[in-house]
Amino acid sequence: MGGLPTVLGSLSAVSRWPSLVIYGAWMAVEGAVGLGMASRGAILVLHTLWFNHSSWIRMKEIVAPLLLLKSLALGPQ
Repeated sequence: MGGLPTVLGSLSAVSRWPSLVIYGAWMAVEGAVGLGMASRGAILVLHTLWFNHSSWIRMKEIVAPLLLLKSLALGPQ
């Protein structure tokens, strides 16, 4: 009978394993979701920065010839 509490103790420890495995899997899923959200946020920031940068370049491409034409039309000052 001396071995019975040890067996029961080990059974209760084993019965906790499924919940620990589920908890671990849940934590892994939550971590993956968090990383996915973080990467989406980083991609959004990079897209925004690229768009702002490309818009600025495009604006300079449009304005530069207009300024050149204006300076040619006004002549030397």
